Amino acid sequence: RLAPSVWQNVARQVLSQGTDFGRAILGAGQRVNVEYVSANPTGPLHVGHTRGAVFGDALASLLDFAGYDVTREYYINDGGAQVDVLARSVYLRYLEANGKEVAFPDGTYPGDYLIPLGEALAKMYGDKLVDQPLMIRVLADLALDVAAATALSLRLARAFDEAAEDRGAAAFARAMTPVVKYWVCKICPSIVYEAMECLGGNGYVEEAPLARHYREAPLNAIWEGSGNVMALDLLRVIQQAPSLLETVLDGIAADLGASGPGTTEVLRAAIGVARSDEGAGRILAEQLALAAAAAELRRLGAGHIGDAFVETRLAGQWRSTYGMLDARHDARMIVDTLYPEPI
Repeated sequence: RLAPSVWQNVARQVLSQGTDFGRAILGAGQRVNVEYVSANPTGPLHVGHTRGAVFGDALASLLDFAGYDVTREYYINDGGAQVDVLARSVYLRYLEANGKEVAFPDGTYPGDYLIPLGEALAKMYGDKLVDQPLMIRVLADLALDVAAATALSLRLARAFDEAAEDRGAAAFARAMTPVVKYWVCKICPSIVYEAMECLGGNGYVEEAPLARHYREAPLNAIWEGSGNVMALDLLRVIQQAPSLLETVLDGIAADLGASGPGTTEVLRAAIGVARSDEGAGRILAEQLALAAAAAELRRLGAGHIGDAFVETRLAGQWRSTYGMLDARHDARMIVDTLYPEPI
């Protein structure tokens, strides 16, 4: 049992030190971060967050009193994968509010707490955010070029891997390097621009990455060689090693199937023109790129996607911008196939 004088001494210290009574230097100014009541998009705030707030604040105060340099952090998770999933989940509730039948894939947030958000979006925008024919065709047309450019770039990479042991691969690597570089560099700015236009003002401001991508897109041609340099490199192949292009054309014809002979006939005619007219170099480069990309999609078994690319790029259809798919091509299927919902 403590003597009365002990309690009296403690009382005098409390009175003299006031709110500093009990403060210690145990932490010696060491920095600590206490995160509590963080808001994540996986669900609404609830009473458990209140309990966490009380506990976190008390713990932070104790650490501060013990001499630590404390940072209190209330973390609002407004970026990253969880927020992307939240956006997709809210959009599904929006579609539901517009009378669409929806299924929530694994990994999304199916909670009823998102129903009011979907209904509010439906009230505000009606069905304007539901797939629109013009918009989905623009996206599908963009997706076709991206898929074709990716397939063609990987085909070129494979040719370099196999060039030492395969004459056809060696021919493709030499003849098609300037062609692939020409086409990929030329379509990049227009693809990025069209994507930026899809987002509107949010795509233009440089707080988001898309505007910076657009600013940098022309540099691809500068770094990899301008369009004219690439076209002249292709013309050197025609003059110095014409058999290489013949080997490439044979491969394109085989991969394209039924449309192969007609396509390579056009390409041979273009090669003939370019031999005597240097100014036709760009025409030949683009024709070769489109034919080779179409052939690679066909070789990969891309089905309707390959068919859509062939018919819209090789069939002489009028086009100068994206969104030129007609109703023969299932735009929604193209987008869903090339860009499936992440799991």
